[in-house]
Amino acid sequence: MNDRLIRQNVIDELDFEPSIDAAHIGVAVDKGLVTLTGHVGTCAQRVAAEKAVRMVRGMVAGIIDKVEVSPKASVPEIRPKIMAALKRNAELEADAKVTLEGKVNTWHERGLAENAAWSAQGGGAPSMTG
Repeated sequence: MNDRLIRQNVIDELDFEPSIDAAHIGVAVDKGLVTLTGHVGTCAQRVAAEKAVRMVRGMVAGIIDKVEVSPKASVPEIRPKIMAALKRNAELEADAKVTLEGKVNTWHERGLAENAAWSAQGGGAPSMTG
């Protein structure tokens, strides 16, 4: 399949994904390798864009994700949203800085923990160790 068709299929998939604004995401394809550029408001939107590219099965050789997260909210606005998301999803309390630490058994569990923090609108990527 040629790069032009892959690019159009990726753009269509990004446009179809309701959780992201595809207007701010650029798509380039070279020999099946998809490069995403641009910016989104949350890490969850960045992850959703990459997942949308993966939906174009059998065509994409790989993904280079250069999408930047540009929160529309200030740090004082983001913190309570992350705190609320953590309480909803994990019954946790945290202080001024949210840091996810610990050990998980699988990448899936790590993703669940990250998603709990990322689900706060305007939130940035959590710092995670372990």
